[in-house]
Parts: sequence; C-alpha cells; structure tokens
Amino acid sequence: MKALIAYPAASEGTVIITSAWTARDIAPKLNPDFIISLMDPGDKFSLPTGPALRRHLHLDMHDIDNQGAPVPPPYVGPTAEHVQEIIEAARTWHRSAVVLVHCVAGISRSGAAGLVFLAARNPGREHEIGLRLRREGPWLNPNPSIVGMGDDLLGLQGALRRALDAMGEPTVRGVGGSVTIPTTI
Repeated sequence: MKALIAYPAASEGTVIITSAWTARDIAPKLNPDFIISLMDPGDKFSLPTGPALRRHLHLDMHDIDNQGAPVPPPYVGPTAEHVQEIIEAARTWHRSAVVLVHCVAGISRSGAAGLVFLAARNPGREHEIGLRLRREGPWLNPNPSIVGMGDDLLGLQGALRRALDAMGEPTVRGVGGSVTIPTTI
C-alpha cells in the first residue's frame, strides 16, 4: 500500500487530487498551471501560488449528496452549474499542464471533480479512470451528486455513474495523501 503522506511527484500533464492542507504544502513546489478548489462557502482558505498559475477556479459548495435538488439554508449543495464549470475547465485546459484539484479532506468533492475532469478529457475511458482512481487513492469516495451531474452534462448515459460503482467503497478510511493521474488514461 502507498504511503498516505507522500507528496506527489508531478510532471507535465497530470491531475493531482488532494486535501486542502496537502495542497497548501505542495502548491509552491508543484507550481501548478491550474487549481480547482471545492470548499465550503465562506471558507477563507488560500493557497500559495507560483508564476505558472493561469487559472484558479473556486467552487463554493458543501459536501452534500443532493442529486442536484435544493438543500436547506445555510447549506449549498453541488449544482449543475458547478459541474459545468469543471467540464468547461477540462475542455479548455492545456493537456500538458499540471492541475491541482482539492477540497477540504481530499476524499469526496475533489475525487468527484477529478473523475469528471478526466472523463471530459478522455471520452470512452470512464471505467479505466474510475479503476485508476481507486487503485491510486483507496481513500477516495467521490461525491455521487457531482459524478451524476457530470454524467448527465457529458451525455455519458450512465458510464460515469457505472465507473463510480466500479470503484466500490474506499478500502482505506480517513484523509489520505495525494493522487497523481496522467492526463491521458
């Protein structure tokens, strides 16, 4: 089993999925081109960035499996608009760049965002992406709402949902380390 505290060795053309705390530690070393932050609304978490950063997408949502339905205030669930922003980011992103995706714990929101991002970049490879994420991140438990909306918005007819199912339950509990996935699966 991988060491859960190891920092990823990123190279050109990678997506790194991690927690906010690890992201804060590794961002200066990685100098990512693109960061996707999925944090609770009102969270003032900030990351140190380097000269390569071209875009930082902030998506404010709680980690709720609401299947796109409204949630009671003060909570903010994932929406189709949030997921569409991840898809648009994937479609406009330069494949040779480093993308850092994080949420608070690096388990659910960031795991789902990474799955959707990679699926948008690798059509027809959803199952392989899910298996790779499970192998590399045994603690990942992608948010089903984000994955389901991604499946719908990408027109995958259930392929992304099936990839999530194929991942199965996490085999390690708690906050893990980082998952580094090449952009081409």
